[in-house]
This record gives sequence, structure tokens and C-alpha cells, in this order.
Amino acid sequence: MRKLSQNQLAALTQFIINRCFLIIVAVSSPDLDAVYRIFSVLNSRGLDLSYPDILKADIINAIPAGERDNYASKWEELETSLGNDVFEELFFHLRAIFSKDRQRKGMIEEFHEYIYPRYPQSMTPQDFIDKTLEPYARALDNIVKTNHRGTLTKEISEMFKWLNHLDRGRWIPPTLYYYTKYSRQPQSVLHFLTDLERLVICFMVCKTPPYRRIDRYCELIKAVSENKDLFLPGSPLQLSPGECREFLRKLNSDMYDLHYVCRYILVRSDAAFSEGTATYDIDKLSIEHILPRHPSDDSNWLKSFPTKELREKYVHRLGNLVLLSRTRNIAAENFDFEQKKQKYFFFNGQSTPFVTTNELRSFSEWTPAIIEQRQNRQISKLRELWRL
Repeated sequence: MRKLSQNQLAALTQFIINRCFLIIVAVSSPDLDAVYRIFSVLNSRGLDLSYPDILKADIINAIPAGERDNYASKWEELETSLGNDVFEELFFHLRAIFSKDRQRKGMIEEFHEYIYPRYPQSMTPQDFIDKTLEPYARALDNIVKTNHRGTLTKEISEMFKWLNHLDRGRWIPPTLYYYTKYSRQPQSVLHFLTDLERLVICFMVCKTPPYRRIDRYCELIKAVSENKDLFLPGSPLQLSPGECREFLRKLNSDMYDLHYVCRYILVRSDAAFSEGTATYDIDKLSIEHILPRHPSDDSNWLKSFPTKELREKYVHRLGNLVLLSRTRNIAAENFDFEQKKQKYFFFNGQSTPFVTTNELRSFSEWTPAIIEQRQNRQISKLRELWRL
């Protein structure tokens, strides 16, 4: 440690006197979760204390002194590799995997109940780090960063990329469990991820309540734990006939209001039509209506779509929507079809990166019949992709 000069010591002393607070609080608490909440309130001026910070102190201090530095380094390496936020999420994923249920108590209480029991001591702290924390952290690193490493094939990496856009990561616990358990069987992992994406996007399109999604993911964890065949009808990984029907009905209705989900579906459809030759930065793409939402009274749109009811029937359906790789041009939104096609969708006659947008070249007009034709083609591709 570098020795401070007299001026530096004086400055440090002034800083401590004028800018620092020492709070001594005597609090009686029934559990560590309550301690965490109290500390978080009192520590509003300091660095955030995370659940892993509390658990690290508990676990590392229980390791014999001769091994403590080595395991502390292992812990810190995993935390650095994942990043603080994802590392903290790992503990919530582990809680879900080992409890196989929604969280009902404090995080630390459930951690010690399901993952790392204190009494009786069923595992050593070294075993927890070597056999639980490290393998799950490595697996989570692959999932969130879609790393090509070990048994992570290109196809599995692509499925992780798609899934990382969905459902705020609620799907991660069963995926983390399955991937860790079957990492040496890449074809089984790919099959699992393919079916999982179908389940997750169905939840989002059908607006399934979050608690029901979490319960289904917990059922999936139980099924993995019990070595059940996840690919048979009736498995929590598979859609029921009723879910398939509702999914299709929603896909055939107005999709634009579910803006983020709609964009994902348009990208997945375009990727399926391109047969894997295109790449996408989903967060930078925008959705454009071909038939405008608010056509002007003197536009040609009103000739093909003369009534408000007819326009409302088609304007937000997939068949009337295309992807653009730039911010929407509000001024161009109400252009008539030919002008919009030439000046907005195709810059100086140049193609767009998107197969489904380039299809517009073949149309000289835009009518309800063309939207129906395009809608049916999109739905047919999505039914094939998601086996509906």
C-alpha cells in the first residue's frame, strides 16, 4: 500500500471530517433478508450491497484459512466475467432452479433453505463454489453472451440470441438448468431451445400474466429434474391445442399495438424467409405501415380503402407491416403507395436488407386483397417455424 504524504493525509482527514458519516445502529432482526433491507435504506449514500456480497461473506468465511484466498478469487473471477448485475441475477435463477417454485420468502432465507443449507451442513462451501456456483455461472455466461465455447454450437448460439429478446429473461432458470444438465448433448439442447422459444413467444403474444408464465417455467424445471420427456404432448414445454389456436388467432389480429413483440415476429418471419442468410440488430429496427394509420383525405389510399372500418381492419396486421433499418420518417408515412415505395422503402432504387420488405417491388398497388395474400403468406411461414 502506497504511503500518503502529509498533504494527502491532511486532505483525507478533512474529507473524513466534513464529508463522511458514521452511523452506529443496534438492530435486532430475525433473518439476513431483513438485515439486507435495513442496510439498503441506511446505505443510500454508499455503494449498493448486493445479495451476493452478503452470501460471499457468509460462504467464504466458512472456508478454512488456507483455502480462503483461492476460493475468494474464484468467486470474484465469476462475478467479473458475468458483470455485477448478471451475477446477482444468477442467485435468483439458482433459487428458482433448486426451489422449483415462485419466491415466497426472502432471497437469502430461500437460498439457505434450498441451495446452501446451514444445518445440517449438507455441503461444504468449497463444494458449493466448485459444483454449483461455477458451472451455473459458466453456463449463464454462454446464455447471455451467446459465446461460441465448448458445446455451444452456432445453432444454439443463434437460439440464445433470439431468446435474449424475450420475456425479460423469465425463461432463463429452466434453460440454465437444462443446458447445464445436458450440455454434452447439443442436439437435445437445440431441440429444447427451439420449443422453448415457441412457448415464450406464445406467452407474449397472448399476454399471459407473468405469474402464470413463472408457474409454467417452474413446472418445466420440475419436469427436467424428474427426467421427463419434454418433447411429448402434455409436457410443460409444449403448447396445448388450445394455446396453439389462441396463438394463431392473435397472430392473425392487430399486432402493432404489441410493438416490441410485433417487431420480433416480423424479424423472425423475415429470417425464416431469408433461410438464415440475413442478420439483424433488432433494437435498431423500426416498423412501418404500408397503408398509413392516418391517410389524408385527398390521398389515393382512400380509393383502395374507402371506409374507416376497412382501414382499421387491415392497418395493424402483419400483412401491412414491414421492417426498416432506420428511424421512421413521419413526413413520409402518408405518401401514396408508389411514392412511398420508391422514396422511402427503396433509396434510389436500392434494395433493403429485408426479404419481406423487398417483396414490395413486385406490387404496383396496395389493396385489401394484397394485404390478405401477404398476411396468409406470413402466417403460413410462422406456422411452419413454430409448428402451429
